[in-house]
Amino acid sequence: TELDMGLVDENSDKVLTVNATDEQLQAMSDYYKFIVQKYLEIIPASQQAGITHWCPTDSPADSSWRGGEPVGLWTEKFSTRKHTYAGFADGLSGN
Repeated sequence: TELDMGLVDENSDKVLTVNATDEQLQAMSDYYKFIVQKYLEIIPASQQAGITHWCPTDSPADSSWRGGEPVGLWTEKFSTRKHTYAGFADGLSGN
């Protein structure tokens, strides 16, 4: 299983990391928590093989893959855990 997500605004335009609001980042965190909780709830334990988070850090602005997007659980260069880190961890812990 592979999991990653980005952000779009109300006009379906992608939101870059530098423009992401705290509210948007919290919404991502809440959604990660929901997804992980549902995986653990719906998929039988005997069939749970794990969840791979595709990109642990935000994508660098010059990247060819989702450049400059807030796709990670950490900021670029692993300097800070993001809201999404907490959401993912809370989903795994059942909080």
